[in-house]
Amino acid sequence: MLATLVLALSAAPAFAHTATLHTKMASGSSTSSRQSGGCSITAGSHDSLAVSCQGRGKATLVYTFSSGRHPVHGQPMGWPYAVGWAHVDASTTATGHTIHLTITVSHGTVTISSVSVSYYA
Repeated sequence: MLATLVLALSAAPAFAHTATLHTKMASGSSTSSRQSGGCSITAGSHDSLAVSCQGRGKATLVYTFSSGRHPVHGQPMGWPYAVGWAHVDASTTATGHTIHLTITVSHGTVTISSVSVSYYA
């Protein structure tokens, strides 16, 4: 019994991991998937993405990030760096080591220069 306890305590640091905050950025054009949804999506300058939605159009852009060797803990946060006049929403999901940032654009025109996610891993 004592030998098992000593073995467990000596092995604990190898399994222990304190989650730390990480932030990653990507260019606006580095989507993993795009759905135009009746909108115009064009390449802008310096790896940006120009999105123009008129009427009921709604574009969906998905960006995928990897957390590396440690899985994501909790709910990640994400946002676009965008300029223009449009309704822009951002949502994030995480599964294991993968983070998906979903950006939706409607009712206007916007240029997305980059996107960012922050997460604990």
